[in-house]
Amino acid sequence: MKTMQRTFRQGFLGLGLALVLGTGALHASQASDPHGAQGTPTAHGTPAEQVPQRSAPWSKNVLDLAARMPIQEGGRVKPLSTYAAFTLLRLNGKRSVETPTGDKLTPTAWLLDVLYDPSAASRYEMFLVQDSAVIDALGLTIADKKRRDRYSFAELEPGFDRLMSLAHEYDRIESKRRTSLQQQVVNLGENLLAFVRINRHELLAVIPPWGEDATRIAGEEWWTPPELAAAAVSKPDFDATALRLLKHFESLGDLRDDPAGFERELGQLVAGTTELAHRRGEGGKIDSEVSYYRTKPITWSLVCFLIAFLLACGLWLKPKSVWLYRACAGLTLAGT
Repeated sequence: MKTMQRTFRQGFLGLGLALVLGTGALHASQASDPHGAQGTPTAHGTPAEQVPQRSAPWSKNVLDLAARMPIQEGGRVKPLSTYAAFTLLRLNGKRSVETPTGDKLTPTAWLLDVLYDPSAASRYEMFLVQDSAVIDALGLTIADKKRRDRYSFAELEPGFDRLMSLAHEYDRIESKRRTSLQQQVVNLGENLLAFVRINRHELLAVIPPWGEDATRIAGEEWWTPPELAAAAVSKPDFDATALRLLKHFESLGDLRDDPAGFERELGQLVAGTTELAHRRGEGGKIDSEVSYYRTKPITWSLVCFLIAFLLACGLWLKPKSVWLYRACAGLTLAGT
């Protein structure tokens, strides 16, 4: 099943071994990437004054469009914003990230940067490391860091080969027998590899199969762009609808500095994938899921319960206060 192959664990054991063959394995992606800057960036020998700066912020329209793009993960079709939020939570320990200039990015903006502005994204401190002993094990010395801290891909990239080697070694150990350090090395290896694979579009199942050929080959699994491109090579008259969506997706990499063009191509991609998903009876709750997470109901419920608790404490001082009773009951009801 392709879904299982896209999981961090399976991808780690497969692609990770290929990447540890030498530092050139990572750097080669820059040369082979059809979109130039989309290749995985390197931090070796980059002077401070040449550190890549983030391109112009994504427009609200682009972020709204990207948030609603359907993507399949684990057999479920969800909004890209949900996928981005939980991926960033896994890597960063929270659902936001700060740029070196102090800008706070949403998960969707972060994911777009990883895909289309990776030189800048590689310098976001997004990889949470619980113990600096992991960094020591990689042979790295990184100044101004606490024992528990966040690191950027650019900071960790010099130790990438060592990390992949150690992580593969420790991954062979039964999980319950690993030491805390060994488990953290495995986790960090999986997280860095996820960053690389997202940049290469290998974890983005965003194109629903449609038509006899696609359904026979893919079954119920959605295509990632590399999978679709590989399948189309072997059959020149492959499904035209899927190839049209693939073309829209690939065009985005060349339009980062053309906001209007990027928004146009993204809009056509989202509209096309959404239409195919609906034909398949999938993705019907994309809009409601996006709205749900934007309203943050759990956060507001906790706020209501906290205020209700404080008001309940006030009843000890004024046990006959009617408004305190009503406010406490109202907030409790609102929180549920």
